[in-house]
Amino acid sequence: METLVGLKMSEAPAAAEAEEQPGAVRIRVVQARPTMLLEALPAGLPERLALGALIDRRLRLLQPLEILVSQREAQVVLESPDLGEVAWGTTLSLALRDLQRAIAELYFSLDVDRDRLGPDLEKIRERMQELIARRG
Repeated sequence: METLVGLKMSEAPAAAEAEEQPGAVRIRVVQARPTMLLEALPAGLPERLALGALIDRRLRLLQPLEILVSQREAQVVLESPDLGEVAWGTTLSLALRDLQRAIAELYFSLDVDRDRLGPDLEKIRERMQELIARRG
């Protein structure tokens, strides 16, 4: 199926291949996905979970991180009270992946800038040193 770009968001395909052609941009729908509404989110999300690993293989958690789980609009929202880090996604898995990446990025950026951190960020860096270690 081929159509002109200009779809409403509720009609957007899950994956599409874009091709530029003279005078118009056309897309070929590869797989359509229904719009996810708030009612479609899993009803049984936990209020809390324990994160036991990070996706960045350079780091390992020394102890599980407590993660608070909530829903806002059509998003699963995860928050690490220990680190002040928040992430979200349309599913719990996507939100967890986003949180794991955010924690790793925060760890490395605070480590690089450790000599220039203010007191609040220094507290977070110190807490991260208690919870996370570099591998190797």
